[in-house]
Amino acid sequence: MKSAAPAGPRLIRQGQTHLGRMPLNIEEGQGSSATTSVQKSGLPNGRLVNSSILQWAEKAKANGNTSSGALYQIYAKELPRVELLPRAEHRACLAHMYKQNAKDGISIWPQFLDGVRGVQLKHDTKEFMMNNPKAADEFYKIERSGAQFPDEAVKARLTINVKPQFQKAMVDAAVRLTAERHDIITAKVAGPAKIGTLTDAAVFYVGGDFSSAQTLAKELQALLPEDAFINHTPAGMQSMGKGLCYAERTPQDRTSHGMSRASIIESALADTSMLSLEKKLRNAFKSAGYNPDNPAFRLE
Repeated sequence: MKSAAPAGPRLIRQGQTHLGRMPLNIEEGQGSSATTSVQKSGLPNGRLVNSSILQWAEKAKANGNTSSGALYQIYAKELPRVELLPRAEHRACLAHMYKQNAKDGISIWPQFLDGVRGVQLKHDTKEFMMNNPKAADEFYKIERSGAQFPDEAVKARLTINVKPQFQKAMVDAAVRLTAERHDIITAKVAGPAKIGTLTDAAVFYVGGDFSSAQTLAKELQALLPEDAFINHTPAGMQSMGKGLCYAERTPQDRTSHGMSRASIIESALADTSMLSLEKKLRNAFKSAGYNPDNPAFRLE
């Protein structure tokens, strides 16, 4: 994620079909609405989330490499199938994004400049976005100017997948929502060359709960045309509709969603007990502080 070894089972995303499987039900979060059916427990049905994690683990076993790094590569290579934005359009997208910097009290900078502040950040951001040939390949952070939060303020992430031609519109939506909604701790949007080459095009890191994330998702849907969204759900995340996915994190979790879940799956695959793989995964996620019935959520 190999040689002449037989290919392992393909990791199937929530909302996809494979080898004659029946299409997934819209009521389980696969439609374009941000409304997701909730069980009596207060959580959305976790069947598809658990299924995606099991398929992820099975693929790692079939590949013969169950390290967290190899598991993460499986996750990272499951991408939306989209036509990338032509290179000729990259510069216009970067210029548009740069114009949003300092608008509505918002700061925008390339993610690798995290930790830089003030005049130095403004200088380095302008220099990079205007002159660096790799500027289109970066993720760009979007935050309210001067806002600072402890890392533990982030409770969950809402990931968004949109078609590359909507990169400008996604930036505009992220700027507006981050300025208006203080449950958004920070946001990031992929640069014009990056969008479509990763598991997500944009991410909102939020300090609220699933209910507030549903409201945020609906507001985002109102700002973008319906055909902007791509039906792609990263493994281990709860679908909230076409192109919108949610996952929480525990206070101890300081890594990305993919790396966090890869480490948990690695521990499950290292379990030498006679339990089924499904039960090993449930136990591993519970031990890590995630709800085994729907591992996109923390245990309360």
